Amino acid sequence: MGWGHDLWDQTKAIANQTETGIEHVTKTREFIKQIASIHQQFGKELRKACKSFAGDKKLEPGPGLEASSIVSCWNALLDETDGIGKAHESVAEQLLQTVAEPLKALAKTKKQERTQQLASHSTASSELSAKKRQYDSARRHHEKLSKEATEADGRFAKADASDNKQKAEKLRWEQTKAHQEAEKALSDLRVACDEFNMLQRQFYQEDQCRLFDAMQASEEDRIKEHALVILAATKAVAQAVPPTQGALERMTQAVEAVNPAGDCQQFAINLKSGSSPPGDVGTSDDPVSPPKLGVTVQSVNQRRVNKKKFFKTTTRKRDAVRDDFGHLPPVQRKKAIRQKLDTLEADLDIKKKSFAGLQKTIELYTSQPALGDDKAIATATIERDQLVKSIKTVEGEVYKFTLYMCALDGSEAPDPPAGYGSSTSLMSSSSPTRSAHDDDDEPKGFEGLLDEEEYDDDDEFDDEDMALPEFEPNVQVLYTFAGENDGELAVTEGETLSLLEDDDSGWVHVQNDSGDYGYVPKSYVQILTE
Repeated sequence: MGWGHDLWDQTKAIANQTETGIEHVTKTREFIKQIASIHQQFGKELRKACKSFAGDKKLEPGPGLEASSIVSCWNALLDETDGIGKAHESVAEQLLQTVAEPLKALAKTKKQERTQQLASHSTASSELSAKKRQYDSARRHHEKLSKEATEADGRFAKADASDNKQKAEKLRWEQTKAHQEAEKALSDLRVACDEFNMLQRQFYQEDQCRLFDAMQASEEDRIKEHALVILAATKAVAQAVPPTQGALERMTQAVEAVNPAGDCQQFAINLKSGSSPPGDVGTSDDPVSPPKLGVTVQSVNQRRVNKKKFFKTTTRKRDAVRDDFGHLPPVQRKKAIRQKLDTLEADLDIKKKSFAGLQKTIELYTSQPALGDDKAIATATIERDQLVKSIKTVEGEVYKFTLYMCALDGSEAPDPPAGYGSSTSLMSSSSPTRSAHDDDDEPKGFEGLLDEEEYDDDDEFDDEDMALPEFEPNVQVLYTFAGENDGELAVTEGETLSLLEDDDSGWVHVQNDSGDYGYVPKSYVQILTE
């Protein structure tokens, strides 16, 4: 997914993203410089520095979005560095030479590239604006002369009807001149219109597209170099602090998980409006309406939580909207679940490797008491036990989203992990395969996992008093929707519906030609008329 094609209307967002990235590099450099100084003081001051650099809101994802790989890498750096309690003084010189200076050079280079790219975009945009002003001026001039020619026609007709032939001849000459000037103005308007349309197509399809793609490539390179410098910092610390090897290995794994292209693609997915560039203008004075902006995933989720509807859902249903991506079309829904699974599996792999490292540490302390006393062994044991609980939690999440994927693929569900669905399991009280009104302990099949929903008795909608308007086919179904829950309407791809209500919640209230009505996801249909 390219910024030039998909983010043609997000100039400000791209500028903010690249600026935030450069600021992130600068923040990382300042962090490393402080770490080089704090390494001489050990433990407490080291953890204090990590905490001071955490919680940058500009780097946090919005509602319903996942953090980028480089931000996750940064957070891992802070967490793992916080665990290094016994740093060596010789680390300071290595960090300054191999980390701080390269980060300074990287920030300077990327800042210069960004300044040049934005200046080129501003120049091209100014040229387009100037051409637009020329077009507007030519259009107003043509309108003025056309009006004068019409007035000249009226004056001549009035004089021609009188006996004053001399005046009529003069007015005929003025009429001819006015029409010639109007024709010339129309010709100039056509030229200005063609020039503006050509320049606008060149700007959106070539100039701006090329600049935005170059900014994406620069951002990907910045993330890559940023990650490599963080890796250099990890290696520098690893050479001087052998007791922290386990923590440093986890930092290295976080760096290796950085995906520059994936970060930029995720940024494009979050900001893509879905609208098309403006079309050609004409010679008419009718105003050209700007394209409507699309709806992002986070705004759909937030409106579904806050908006009151005829068919009210419980908190559990609203959580499901954010959890199983049920508001997305089938293809996007499957992709979103797959991305969630990849993230969970990567997290699970890191936690399992961390567990193996803690287990080796406990065994080493036990076999060689000189390396670790009873207190150190007890502390490591507590950390290991907490990690086991965390692993079981992530395993449960992996299994849950695996069930989602199986339900979409129609494939057989795998065996659950040990303890999944039991009274001590994390999923026992919140598993999407169980209903709050089930009286027995038999779990439901995973086929109902994606669409299960429950309602309070007080939230039922009395449809007997609802007067439906006359059926008007103005909605086209793009995807088949099962509509298995109360208040939802089952529709088939290609079917035509009548729109009853569109409250910008991500769902529309529609009626089919049989008189049945209910809600369907707005992303599954196309509204033909508003």
